[in-house]
Amino acid sequence: MTPFFSVILPSYNVEKYLDRCVKSFLTQSFTDYEIIIVDDGSTDHTGEIADFYAAKYDFIKCIHKENGGLSSARNVGIAEAKGQFIHMCDADDWVAPTFLEVIATKAIGDIRSSSRVPDIVKFNYYRHVDGKTTLCKNVLQEGSYDSVEDIDSLMKQALKSVNSYVLSAWSHIYRRDFLIENNLTFVSERKVGSEDFLFNLEALCFAKKVYAVNDACYYYDLRFGSLTQKYRELLPKQYVNLYRSYMKFIENSHVRNKHIDEFQNMFLWQLIFGTCFPNEYRKTENHSVADGRVRVKEICGINEVHTIARNQLKTAKKPIKILYLLAFVFKQEWIFFWIFVGKKKNS
Repeated sequence: MTPFFSVILPSYNVEKYLDRCVKSFLTQSFTDYEIIIVDDGSTDHTGEIADFYAAKYDFIKCIHKENGGLSSARNVGIAEAKGQFIHMCDADDWVAPTFLEVIATKAIGDIRSSSRVPDIVKFNYYRHVDGKTTLCKNVLQEGSYDSVEDIDSLMKQALKSVNSYVLSAWSHIYRRDFLIENNLTFVSERKVGSEDFLFNLEALCFAKKVYAVNDACYYYDLRFGSLTQKYRELLPKQYVNLYRSYMKFIENSHVRNKHIDEFQNMFLWQLIFGTCFPNEYRKTENHSVADGRVRVKEICGINEVHTIARNQLKTAKKPIKILYLLAFVFKQEWIFFWIFVGKKKNS
């Protein structure tokens, strides 16, 4: 019998957290689901924990594979999934007992009243940091988004602010056939830095219907020392690869609205300015702020970065934005240094 949900848990060296995650699904009030744990070549006891649960419960499956990264593990899980809807849960996060019931009840109710099944279901979540839990809401109102104009507005919102429209895979549930029909898979995070950005932007390009749920039943555990908190030397190169991958996708696909201007704006201001620059000005054991200053200047000289900044400078009106764009175009790193480091020292 085909389950309603396939829950995919890509897992790598999460022996401290996997048990909590799996147990949160074992206590679900909605029971029509399967769990697929993909052990991505863990070197701790993650694989043993996964095997324990797979042996104990017939709806839990464990797949062991050589280490290939998060995207690789997710793709293996998608290929093995049998459910109508797929959720990819990070193995160090957890869910409330009503998580699947809330999603299923609202999704099923919408299916009964409409001939079109949601391709994507999106929901709110809690951020858990150092023992403190904060409710995080998306900008979407609960309900169905199924017109061309609706999907366009979602795409614009996603590109406008990744903080208000979270593009993380774990904050979505996908219709399995939708992923297969559109050949949607994850590009390696080792190549593009933020595989979720690329995957969900491409998914929105193909989506005919998105359903938003306002309930928050997912707990995102932000751990300091995790990948998102470390200095990432390859990040600028990876984000340029992300940019090129999306532009190639747009060029080769037949989506109606390509949103190229919005995407280029997100690339320059959210990925380069908002992520790469703070990453470079982060002092770590093997990376100094002085090193970062040199690299920021180099980033400004990357062809895609320089071209987008130069084009935006032609139409920019706000003085502060003109200043920043001039800093990009003429590689005036000291301006960015003052923004990210100097102002903090003087405050």
